[in-house]
Parts: sequence; C-alpha cells; structure tokens
Amino acid sequence: MKIDELRKKHQKLTYKNVDYKLSGSDLTITTHFVLSPDIHFYPTVTIHGINQEQIDTLSSSEINNYAFHIGMAEIYSYWKAAAPQEIEIEAEDLSPDQLNFWQDLLLKGMGEYFYVNQIDFTKTDFVKFTSSSQETSPSLSRSNPKEVQLNGVLVPLGGGKDSLVTLEVLKKEYKEPISLFALNPIEAVKETVKLNPSLPFITATRVIDPKLIELNKAGYLNGHTPFSSYLAFLSLFVARLFNLKYISISNERSSNEESVIYKDHPVNHQYSKSFELEENFQKYVEKFLPKPSPFYFSLLRPLYELQIAKLFSKENAYFPIFKSCNKNQTKNSWCCNCSKCLFAYIILYPFLDEEKMTNIFGVNLLNNISLWDTTKELLGYSHQKPLDCVGTHEESLVAMHLCHQKESKDIKELSKITKLFEKEILPNETNLEKRSKVILESWNDKNSLPTEFDRIIKYVHQRAFQTK
Repeated sequence: MKIDELRKKHQKLTYKNVDYKLSGSDLTITTHFVLSPDIHFYPTVTIHGINQEQIDTLSSSEINNYAFHIGMAEIYSYWKAAAPQEIEIEAEDLSPDQLNFWQDLLLKGMGEYFYVNQIDFTKTDFVKFTSSSQETSPSLSRSNPKEVQLNGVLVPLGGGKDSLVTLEVLKKEYKEPISLFALNPIEAVKETVKLNPSLPFITATRVIDPKLIELNKAGYLNGHTPFSSYLAFLSLFVARLFNLKYISISNERSSNEESVIYKDHPVNHQYSKSFELEENFQKYVEKFLPKPSPFYFSLLRPLYELQIAKLFSKENAYFPIFKSCNKNQTKNSWCCNCSKCLFAYIILYPFLDEEKMTNIFGVNLLNNISLWDTTKELLGYSHQKPLDCVGTHEESLVAMHLCHQKESKDIKELSKITKLFEKEILPNETNLEKRSKVILESWNDKNSLPTEFDRIIKYVHQRAFQTK
C-alpha cells in the first residue's frame, strides 16, 4: 500500500498504557498501542525465572518506569505499519528532552526503513512525538529508598561470534559474577549455554501482536527497526532485577559506518548498535531511569570486526555452534548466499585453515560467483553497503587482501571471487599491506568502557595484536 494512503487512513499511533504481572516465575509486560482509528495492539515480553523477592527489591514506580520504557522502545515496530504523522504518549508525561530522544531515534534508527520503502522522511513535521498524559508521573520516580548493591555483569548473547568473544574475554579476565541473557534464544545460544553450565542463564520471550503480521500480509509497510535499542532497555531491566552492575554488549566500531546516503542523510543499518546511540542511551538512562540502574556499554567498541574475528579464531569450541546468518537463523545453519555469511567468511578465512572453514560453512564461499556483486558492495565498489551487520568498506578490503595473500601462498588456483578481486579491485588499491597493519592494530578511543573493562580489553588487544 502507498505511504500517503496509509498516513491518511491512520493519522496517529497512541501508546495507551503498560502493565506487568508476575505469574509463577514469569514476569510479563504487556504494552497497549492503538493505531487510529481502531486497531489495538498488545505486544508482550516475558522475563523468566523471576520471584517475588526480586520484585520486592524495587518499588512499583521503578518497575513501571522500566516497563514503560520497554514499551517506548517497542513503538517503532508498530508505527512502521502505516507511519502515522503523530505518536502520542498517553502512558506517561514525558519531558521535551525525552520526546527529542525518541524522535531522534526514530529518524536515525528507521533510516533503512525509509530508504527501502522510498519514504521522504525529511519533510517538515513528517512525524512528531507528543505526550498527553495529565499525570504527575509518579511511576517515573527515579529514587530507590532501599539500599541496593549492584555487582557483576550481564552478557547478552545473540548466537554470533562477537558476544562469544565478549563472554570468553570476561570469563578469563573479569573477577566478578557473569550472567548470560538471551531474548527468544536460538539454538546457537542454547548450545553456548551448554558449554558454560556454571553461568546463570536468563531468558525472555517477546511476542509480536498477530494483528501486526496480518497487516503486513494485507499490504501494510514493513522494514528494519532499531531493535538493539529495544534490547538495551530490556537488558537494563533484566540486569536490575538480578542486581547486576553492568551490561556488556558486543557492538564493535564497525557498526558506526553508514550503509548508504538517502535524501542527503546517512542511513546506517546498525544505527542502534552505533556508539552515537550507546552514548545517547547512557545519558537518557542517567537522567530518566531509576537509580541505581546498571551501566550499559560495549566491551568490543574499540575493535573492528576483523580484529574480533582474529580473537574468535582461537575459540575452537564454538566453531560448530556459532551462527551469524540472519536468513537461516531459525534453521541453525548458514545460507552461504547472503552478505552476512560472506562477510563472516572473508574475515575468518585469513586466520583459519581450510578444514576448519569447511567444517564451519560447509563450502568455500569465495567460489560462489553469484556473490561477486555482494563482494563489491562490501568493498565499497557499489552505491551502497549491504543492509546487514557487516564491517566497514576499509576492513572488508583488508580482509579480501588477506584472503588473496593466503590463497596465493597456500592454494594452486585462486577461488573465483578472489580471481575477480585480483583483476578488478587490486589494481585500484595501494598500500594494502600498510592498511592491513593499521586495521589489525587499531584501537578506537571513542568508547564508554568503565575503567576495569578498559584495562581488560586493552590487555587482550595488546597481547593479540602485539601493540604497545
């Protein structure tokens, strides 16, 4: 359906209220949205393994605050169906600073959605957040009268290599308790947990309202949302329920690079994983969430994906387990035909032998000539980078250079994509040896690492890349 038709029919999305209920050991948060004039949505998220004692460590207003913000982060998944001009918040009374945060997250975090659906989001008053509650917002109370001591770290798992590197680094170097967390855990996560039986594992289940799926089937709009921001608010509440001081996510510096320019604005598939959002989130939590709240940061922010791949190449136990392919995620396999699979392949290949690569992927992706156009997108030889969680153009070039070096030395005949790289890309590039060294030894100071974690990852970086 056309955007103008949808916006005329549905002029407002209202966040009516949020509720929570503890049933047995399940804490379920239910959010109520209304897409005008009369479509009601009731998405839920259930945090498992919760008891009344944990609930009692927080006041009802604190729990309402966390639950409300999880609902705020859920808005984008329902707004995108018709992209109405107004998002009205009735559940709480929000300040202008709060409304600006959510507006900014929509415009930047929904960039790919605008690009793919060819929506002009730059028009004046394209969308606005309003807050109509007449309450004095007691549920947004931020002080906790009880003495609360937070300790330890929550490590969210997604099934890919990055969170596994975070986990293994912290297991070796961090002396406080570590707990694992996953939302709707896939098989790769479950297998990881089996390898770490001594670590507590917390799970949550998110359920999309079936009416949203029905609307998509009927021709309403769909697309990418800033989902990592939802995980940020959810993990914040989870960590607080379990009295954990830190949330160590696994977003790297590569996620800061845009995927394409649209309407003169950068569009970043990974915006909600970017350092910009990480900083904005931390400031928002400090100002508007209960105290004390856990501190959310990325342990891997100083590193490129290629550096993380080198660290991961030492973790043999996870090779049969980890999966980075989004297309075949539910099948617990690699599709071997998408940009995510290809990128994972080219950053691991320089550090692993042929047998290990075959055991992981099943095939040599560099012999899949149908992936050549995708390769050029990764390398910056196309109008856009793949709309997926992949690295920067520069590190992809370096990775392919290292793949070419390895094949030239170890294999009688180059793979098909490596041949094309040698013919069409290499003549245009210079100093790749030096550029490779720069990427592999690089350290990004634009991070928010707490002192103890900065020390840990610097030690790992110096040891792995032999830097001073």
